Amino acid sequence: MTDPTTVDAADRGTLEVRTKAIRTLVEQAALETPGTVAHRTGLARLTGQGRTSVEMHGRSARVTTDVACVWPCAVTQIAVEVRDRIRDLAARYSGVHISSVDVTVHIVAPGDTDQPRRRVE
Repeated sequence: MTDPTTVDAADRGTLEVRTKAIRTLVEQAALETPGTVAHRTGLARLTGQGRTSVEMHGRSARVTTDVACVWPCAVTQIAVEVRDRIRDLAARYSGVHISSVDVTVHIVAPGDTDQPRRRVE
């Protein structure tokens, strides 16, 4: 059996995290925040575009995202929880520091979400 060798940290490779991966993490973190619901406008449904943008600056990122909530809800509390969850999960799973998170909360009617509906047969 060969002896395992340890490589110095300076000689190891680097991890490149793609903007799309961060955007996916952010969108998932926002959707998993209690009080948020899946919702896209008609244009977003047609184009397949989400409501999240990520600007990478080295190992740091600036995030802007939109979330939907069903009225009545605690809008400020949900926005704070989304922001905190995005920062925590992005750092934990990607190692990228989120320098700022701008969250816009949209209020939707109870029947106007993209949540899967149960079907009775």
